[in-house]
Amino acid sequence: MDTANTVITDAYLERQQSPYVFSEKEIIMRDVTDDTKNDSVEHNEIADGSVPHKKLTTWVLVGTAVLILGWPTVIIGLFFQQVIALFVLKTGAGFSIFRWIATLASDFLGEANPAAEFFFDAETIAKHWFFVAYLTTAWNNYFFRLICADDVLLRSYAIHHQEIVKRHLFIKFCLKSEFSCSAYFFYKTMNISGAEAIVAAASPWIGQGESACLVRPFVDLSTESELHLFMASEALGFSTISGSVLSVYINLGVPPQNLVTSSVMSIPASIAISKMRIPELDVPVTRGSVIVDRGHEEKGGPPVNALHAFSRGATFGLIVAGQILANVLTILALVYTINGLLTWIGRGFGIHQLTLELILGYVFYPVTFFMGVPRPEILQVSRLLATKFYANEFVAYKNLQMIMISNTPLTPRAFTIASYALCGFANLGSLGIQIGVLSALAPSRSRIIARIAPSAMICGFIATMQTAAIA
Repeated sequence: MDTANTVITDAYLERQQSPYVFSEKEIIMRDVTDDTKNDSVEHNEIADGSVPHKKLTTWVLVGTAVLILGWPTVIIGLFFQQVIALFVLKTGAGFSIFRWIATLASDFLGEANPAAEFFFDAETIAKHWFFVAYLTTAWNNYFFRLICADDVLLRSYAIHHQEIVKRHLFIKFCLKSEFSCSAYFFYKTMNISGAEAIVAAASPWIGQGESACLVRPFVDLSTESELHLFMASEALGFSTISGSVLSVYINLGVPPQNLVTSSVMSIPASIAISKMRIPELDVPVTRGSVIVDRGHEEKGGPPVNALHAFSRGATFGLIVAGQILANVLTILALVYTINGLLTWIGRGFGIHQLTLELILGYVFYPVTFFMGVPRPEILQVSRLLATKFYANEFVAYKNLQMIMISNTPLTPRAFTIASYALCGFANLGSLGIQIGVLSALAPSRSRIIARIAPSAMICGFIATMQTAAIA
């Protein structure tokens, strides 16, 4: 029996034998049953579905949010956020290390662009169209095959492609070493599952959604808390950005140290916030082990050689890209429909530019104030946050660039806070990407994924704002 199946079996047996570990629904029902089994009247109320609402609500708030909440994970996560800030901001070595890793992953993932020029011209690729960009997901899945594959598969491919494989083996060694060491660190110090640790280690360096593929066979078996954490912080990057977009934002005038520091600091912060939002109530399948998908759990067995593994990754990448495109189109269409309705209603009251962006700008006003932005610039920064949430971080950084070259630029303090707060994929468009990627990885969990995705987006947004406040 392979390692992954052994872990799954052990976790299942441990869950069956433990009288203290249940799902949230099982805990609530057991608590109600224990309190009412000696009271026939109350027992009949439970059987009739008329359990007193106040009693259940009180138990859920106290039991789920306080007693079951893993406070060590929360406290350690917030502590590491401060430590990482000191290491990256106050030492040149810390910044250089993290930027080198981000550049390495970005350069490797960027090798999909020359291949895309086979289907499109170079000018089309340079325009960074969304459709063209996410077709490279097929290449990114090859990237995961490279990291996760057995070395013997690569050696079999090296007979006729020695230089290519030597380079890829070097990249594999560097990135896999970083992922493995960081994952083990998060797993040991923050008491999270192996799958959560792996995607936590990979999230700042690879693209939005791709790190979930590193634990692909375990996504379908993940608990609700794990899925929420995948979306809030790591796998789909609501609180981080990927190495592939660093150069784009740097060209817009954002200091690279701000981007790298914000992404790395937001990892432990988002773990803490996500675990406060949805505590772990089940036994994760990967608890007690850090395992990367090596392709052995797929239907049809392990790949026979490197070419077979690459073909599988490309095929699955095309499925993921299709899910992303369909979901983003649906979410954005809904947003623009809401904007149209708001504009139509606003005209009836004399407000001709009533949009989500305008409303969110005022909603984020108090949040921006508590982040430490100087009072005269609060509204400007809050509108930038609204733009990020409503559109995306690229449009927000573009607006920030226009403000900085205008006659009334932001003060250095406001600019620093804004550059940190805008760093992340927490926006309505990314909501569609989240649902698309994880639904492709785990079709049977699509209902849960769609239900908790908005909560994960908000948690990721809060993590980046917390990071900005510290900066």
